[in-house]
Order: sequence, then structure tokens, then C-alpha cells
Amino acid sequence: MALAASAQPVEQALVPWGGPATHSVQSFKTFSDTLNLPLSAGFDHRIPLGWTSRGVQVSQTMARKPLSLGVAVFDGISGSGAPYRPGVLSTDTLGDALYSPWFAAPSGAVLGFRVQQGGFGDPCESSDSLVVHAWSSADTAWVRMGGIRGGLADDRWKAYTFAVPANGSSATRVRIGRHGAPSGAFDVFLVDYLELSATQGLGDSALFDPTWITPPARLLNVYREVPWFHYNRVLLERDSVRTPYRRNGIVPV
Repeated sequence: MALAASAQPVEQALVPWGGPATHSVQSFKTFSDTLNLPLSAGFDHRIPLGWTSRGVQVSQTMARKPLSLGVAVFDGISGSGAPYRPGVLSTDTLGDALYSPWFAAPSGAVLGFRVQQGGFGDPCESSDSLVVHAWSSADTAWVRMGGIRGGLADDRWKAYTFAVPANGSSATRVRIGRHGAPSGAFDVFLVDYLELSATQGLGDSALFDPTWITPPARLLNVYREVPWFHYNRVLLERDSVRTPYRRNGIVPV
């Protein structure tokens, strides 16, 4: 099922500057092999912990009218920057892929995410697609859940939901993959707000999440090897920075 993601206003916020950075304390935490729902994935800085990428990159600047700060980029190029199979032009190969952690999938579980085709990269053609699979322990194979075909406008976000099949196993995982030519196709699918839920319905794609949409501006100009007294404190040092954010959901959120 596909639902259009409506446009939301973009506002400006003043973010206080809290002084010099301090070292964070890392919290060590252990996880079982099989997680419980819900699971969500955002892509503001990196592929989330527990998710596995094959050729999927993270970008903060690729999306047009971004929903949040970062997106997962499926561009048909391997993680090394080279084509998967140079010279092969058939469009029936799975290239970039994003794998979820293993999770317990109760009956009625749903996978949902939002997709933009192209962004500031190459728009997707109808021969390109994203395909969604779930692992079947009984069949020891990937079972197709559905797919998304290319051909939409490069600045449009669209929400998709897929039913996770009940396979009688205590653990499963899902895979989102880019289907197309392995010879270095540059057509781009962008994915954001990925969620696995046991309570979300197939028709439920509402999004309520005020979020940053661009990387923060620098508080100081980028100089190197400049004596500290060359800075004019009155003119150059600021205690705030202006940055846009987006209200995803009913205003106000």
C-alpha cells in the first residue's frame, strides 16, 4: 500500500551554543540475538546499530525537500564505489541491500518507510525498483513481500507499508534491496523513517516528528593556523546559530 507524504512547513530555530565540547561516556549494552518489535531506523549519521548494509550509504544532502537530516542511499554502486558487475546490462540483479536485525515477528507485523526517487541524484526509471523480502526459516530462502517501481518525480516523498509474513519461526529479518542493472546504474532511491511494528496497520503512515533537515551551520569560519588574537570577538563569535527544521505531522507538533 502506498500513501503520499504531505508537505510540511519549514521553520527556523535558534540553537544555543553550549560552549566547548565535552567527552561523552559510552554506555556498554548487550543485546539478545533476536529483538522485539517495534524497531526503527533513522539515517542522520550512519547505518543504525544492528542493521547491515551492502552498498547502502548515508547522506545528509542527497534528498530534495528532506523529511529529516539523513537518508539511506540505494544507488546501484557497491560500498567500494565500483559497479557490482561491470558490463552487465540486464536489470534483474539485486545490488544495494539493507538488512534488518533478527526479530520476533508476531502475526500482523508491518514494515513501513518513505521513499524519494532521485533527489539530487539520477531520477529512477520504470525499469528500476526497490524490492522487499523477509527471510523464511522454513524455506531457508527470501520470500518477496512487495516492490516499488521507479518513475516518480525526483522531489516527491511517498510512504509505503508491507505486511511481514508469519513463517512459524521464532526469528526472521527483512531486506530492502535495489533491483536493476549491476553494471553501475546511478539511478537513486532514498529511504527514510524505516520502522518495523506489531501495532501499525497497513494503512497507517502518519508521521509526527519535528526534526532537523540540514547539517548545522558552523559557529566559526574554517581557518587553520591563525593566531587566536586575529579573531575579533565582537564580530566573529556567536552564541547561537540559525538552522531550519521541519514539522512532520499536524501543526503544531
